[in-house]
Amino acid sequence: MTLVTIARGLLPPWVSVAGGAIADWQQPLPPVEALAIRAAVSARRADFAAGRNAARAALGHFGLQADLPRRADGPPVWPTGFTGSIAHAGGTCLAAVARLADARAVGVDLECAGGLAADLVAEVLGPQEIATLGADDPTRWFCAKEAAYKAHFMIVGRMLGFHDLTVIPRDGAWQVQVADMALTVRLGQDAQGMIVAATWIPA
Repeated sequence: MTLVTIARGLLPPWVSVAGGAIADWQQPLPPVEALAIRAAVSARRADFAAGRNAARAALGHFGLQADLPRRADGPPVWPTGFTGSIAHAGGTCLAAVARLADARAVGVDLECAGGLAADLVAEVLGPQEIATLGADDPTRWFCAKEAAYKAHFMIVGRMLGFHDLTVIPRDGAWQVQVADMALTVRLGQDAQGMIVAATWIPA
């Protein structure tokens, strides 16, 4: 099962999803997008291009073709009436786009299973989360926090630390407490060990 198929199963049908191998999404960027990444190293430029091109493909589901310049605080400037999220990791990318009439924000993240170094676990998870973790891969918790953070940031535009988000694992759909919001995050994993996390904030 591909990452796109998994992500579509985690999100409502009105969210458009596109992505795959970063190498497959290297079409030339519009000038306004290329300008935003001109000083980056080649790997970062490849990730950026893949994410933007996948996002453009997701927008195409709605009949749109748009440039996606970078906001000063990082995320893309989505076309009027739309919101979305982009992720890349392990040589893959994923983009999810929705109408603002359906969702105030969408958040997706990708991580390689087992990718969170042991010495970073305490930076990402709080004491209660670590106590609850058990034998679970902490990368899954990190991925859930990243997806929730991305959705939250699109609404409030405020930087948060990992300890500002609290994961409550549940069967099927986890809850992530972010400030005064409780977001439902769904997780999946492909055969290659790539973890996918996805959430949305309803309109």
